Amino acid sequence: MPRADRRRVRVSCGTGDKKTANAISRMVSDLRARARTDILDAAVKGELQLIDVFADYRTDATVSSSAASLDDSDLSPLVDEWNGAGNPKYLAQVRRFIPEGESFPASKFPPRDLPVSCGTH
Repeated sequence: MPRADRRRVRVSCGTGDKKTANAISRMVSDLRARARTDILDAAVKGELQLIDVFADYRTDATVSSSAASLDDSDLSPLVDEWNGAGNPKYLAQVRRFIPEGESFPASKFPPRDLPVSCGTH
């Protein structure tokens, strides 16, 4: 697999299935052509698994979920800082899906991952 410094490294694709491995190889070529060195370098370093990036790629060729996981900031301390903008009801509603004292990675924040119970009332 190509690295940002143009050296090649062998990385497991995470599957024994030849068709899937070939599809992952095509994905790597596509990501390289689109200069997604952030994703490719993360796979080389073991921060991302190619099979997981491939699962993301199959539904979103921009691999936005994989990219977001590289900078997965914890949102929980920000909720403490925000403090419901002084409104305890707002804070209680947010804490229903970001429990106090528990890590909440930013990658879990997209609306599709939020519980249905957080809808407007």
